Amino acid sequence: MSNTKESKAPARLVFLARAAVLWFLIIFARLVHLQVVRTVELRGKSDKQAIHKQELRAQRGSILDRNGKPLAMSIEKETITINPMRVPDVGVAADLLSGILEVNRAELYNKILLARASGENGKGYLVVKKHVSIAEADRLRSANMDYVDFERESVRVYPKGMLAANLLGSMDASEHGNGGMEMSLDEELDGTPGIAKTLTDSRRHILSQMIESETTPGKDITLTIDERIQFPVEKVLKAAVLQHGAITGTAIVLRVGSGEILAMASYPTFDPNEPPAPGESLKNRQNLAVTAPFEPGSVFKVITLSAALETTSLRPESLINCGNGSIMLAGNRRVSDTHPYGVLSMADVLAKSSNVGAIRIGLTVGKTKLSEYVQNFGFGKKLGLPLPFETPGMLRNVKKWTDDSVASISMGHEVGVTTIQLAQACSIVANNGVLVKPHLIAKTQRRGEAAETTKPDRGKVVLKPETSFAMRQMMEGVILRGTGRHTARLDQYTAGGKTGSAQMYDYKTHKYTKRYNDSFMGFAPVTNPQIVVVVTLNGASQLAAVVAGPAFKEISMIALNRLGVPKDIPDDAPQPAIDKSPVESDLAVAELSRGPLDDEEAPVEANDASGPRVPDFQGKTMRAVLEESSARGLQVEILGKGIARSQNPPAGAVLANGGRIKVQFTR
Repeated sequence: MSNTKESKAPARLVFLARAAVLWFLIIFARLVHLQVVRTVELRGKSDKQAIHKQELRAQRGSILDRNGKPLAMSIEKETITINPMRVPDVGVAADLLSGILEVNRAELYNKILLARASGENGKGYLVVKKHVSIAEADRLRSANMDYVDFERESVRVYPKGMLAANLLGSMDASEHGNGGMEMSLDEELDGTPGIAKTLTDSRRHILSQMIESETTPGKDITLTIDERIQFPVEKVLKAAVLQHGAITGTAIVLRVGSGEILAMASYPTFDPNEPPAPGESLKNRQNLAVTAPFEPGSVFKVITLSAALETTSLRPESLINCGNGSIMLAGNRRVSDTHPYGVLSMADVLAKSSNVGAIRIGLTVGKTKLSEYVQNFGFGKKLGLPLPFETPGMLRNVKKWTDDSVASISMGHEVGVTTIQLAQACSIVANNGVLVKPHLIAKTQRRGEAAETTKPDRGKVVLKPETSFAMRQMMEGVILRGTGRHTARLDQYTAGGKTGSAQMYDYKTHKYTKRYNDSFMGFAPVTNPQIVVVVTLNGASQLAAVVAGPAFKEISMIALNRLGVPKDIPDDAPQPAIDKSPVESDLAVAELSRGPLDDEEAPVEANDASGPRVPDFQGKTMRAVLEESSARGLQVEILGKGIARSQNPPAGAVLANGGRIKVQFTR
């Protein structure tokens, strides 16, 4: 019996040994199969599970003002997330996270519970707080909570808040520009992304990272905008819009000679740091100075008179028959002035903004030449600024002009312009007739590379120097004795300009309303212009001299002082007498058979004792009478032709404020 047991023991050992060898061979074969035969396949699966390719977003370039002050910049932030399924104690986690990140403890606690309830297979993802500063995130890292993850991100911020918001634009959720220069220069600002390979563990924690391709940072854009001018310009514009019940407003300050845009403001505006509110109109985010064309009204008379000086024998002193304030056009259309002028010099047609006078001058220029000069001044085409949705305005082909289109366009109707186009046109007059395209970018520079500086784009000569000089003198007359004399005259600086008011058309009722597109465009100083300023208020309840004139004055004074432009009127110089007579309306009349409209300002009460003395005009030529009356700021009514034989009131009499001198001429 014992021999039988003893004989079975070695057999068992042999069997076990053979089984062990067989098991070892199976394991070995399996390992060989996995590590040799299927190594490529399995390594691929492993890589897919643990190694991930991640796009590295390039550092977005900054947008700076001309003095290097940041207007838009990107800063590093982190988003804090947790896996709620791995939180050991929800109460403790809520206490720790809310204390470090300064979030509401009760809300976070409920969010974690809700996320745990909805989690599957031990997986979960919950954003605790976005846009956390790096310092704040580092404090959380020191707590060593293995269920917390950190996602690095770049956040766009606008340190000056609403400053130049309509110009800069903003960013959307995908970190791309959705308006303004952020949109039009998105590619240059954005740079080129890189690629990183990231090794993670089963909890998706990053174990290591290898850069496969480096990022290329975006370019920094330095603008021509001067923050010291832009900020007060926006304040002045906002105040003017609100004071006069306008719907929108724009203002531009342009440097003569270089074409640099020192300020470009729109109202309404917005805070680009905040996303659009539900139901917020995106109109608040438009740069209206380039996107919103309007009928300019009488400011366009500058173009008409410039064309006349270039293409006809008319000169500033040339006499224009203003038809006692009325003219009948084709189709039984009557255009009227607010005052029944008989004859005015061409200079006074501009100063007093006579619609009839401007029409007669435009008719003298003719359709072909007027169209040519309107285009030469830049109307009907885009300037090509790096801004989205720029409009060319509205200028019909000359072949499609109607019989009285010359009359309408001569006084600023049948044409749609933008504020930036007006600024360019005015700069041509101020810059001795040479077109220098307005621009917004001073230089671009990628970090570590040389800067690319923008050079002024000097275009063609639009006006002869002598024409430009004559126009500047006539535009100075607008401020000294014309429609801008009460509100647009600067302190210790000479200036020239032009008011413009065009009634807004209601396309629903097909009638003109009592709301106006009011503009003032001008320059200073007169002899050596340094700046051009254009202010436009759309939907105002009063006319341009009252609405846009004061804003032009305030903005011009700010810009001249900021730039250190020397005053060209000495401190001790005697102040010119201010003409207190009512200001003539510069409203471009567009309706059929309409009568005179209200003046831009309420009449000043007459004071016979202090009024001007009537000069002696008898025996003088019509030109001499007009020159003397214009120099003294007096209004005359011309009757007849030849030599002045009689006048009323007589020489030496006191002229009531707003009064006229009737002068009878005979041969």
